[in-house]
Amino acid sequence: MAASIGTRFLVSTCVTALALSLLAACDSGTVGSDPAVSTTRTWEPPTANTDDTALTDLAGYRLYWGASTGAYTNNQDLGMASCADMAGTMTCTYTLTGLDAGTYFFAVTAYNVGGYESVRSNEATATY
Repeated sequence: MAASIGTRFLVSTCVTALALSLLAACDSGTVGSDPAVSTTRTWEPPTANTDDTALTDLAGYRLYWGASTGAYTNNQDLGMASCADMAGTMTCTYTLTGLDAGTYFFAVTAYNVGGYESVRSNEATATY
């Protein structure tokens, strides 16, 4: 039986150092010369499965978003997002573009090579 993939997720509006958590960054959304908005989401990748075994087969992430809490009408497979050590914490980043101005609710999942997807992180919200 395959272990469930990293469910210890937390999304907040600012990054804090929580081991085994998935975090949305402090909002860095921008409005360009056109009406489209871009937002950068940042998180700390999970390192363990729900049974506390090491997560050795992480294959990528999926970002979910929508205009109301818990109702994610959009999602995007991010694959293995860009990750780097930032002040001693591994942090992954993805910039989502083409949003209309408004309020958005975001959540992230991780998935492994077997296609098993974690539960969604808790939610982050941003208004542009």
